[in-house]
Amino acid sequence: MMRRILEVLAVVAVVSAAALPQAPVHAATALSSAPAVSRAFSADLGNVTDADFQKVVLKSKKPVAVLFWAAWCGPCRMVTPNVDRLAQQHPEILAVRLDVDANPVTPAKYDVQVLPTIMVFQKGKAATRINGARSQTALERDLSPYLKKASSSSAHPGS
Repeated sequence: MMRRILEVLAVVAVVSAAALPQAPVHAATALSSAPAVSRAFSADLGNVTDADFQKVVLKSKKPVAVLFWAAWCGPCRMVTPNVDRLAQQHPEILAVRLDVDANPVTPAKYDVQVLPTIMVFQKGKAATRINGARSQTALERDLSPYLKKASSSSAHPGS
């Protein structure tokens, strides 16, 4: 009887392990595939790294929306086209993305623990944080303080 229970448990363990999503065999495999994934989902969103974060983001004269993302993150891939469209429709805000796997220093500095996270930096300081994927409409609402369309419509209540 005990042998039969152990056999059943072994089968359950094998089936359960086979059903789990598999991580890349090597970290290098994941990193080498990231550019292809990023191009597929984001033709216009610029990339920023730990090395150029201060120059591109913190020293920018206009607000910068930084999408913290990873190639393996499904919600990140879903929100990237929305951030792309937002950036195209609102040139008053610069939108870039930072791959957290390739650039671990900046996400740690700003305590990014959820992917995707969008942070807006203004005048060198973190001003807004949005955790999780959002539709383009929700992004426009959440980022309205930085968008010209929102400021012109807020001058006319009810419009």
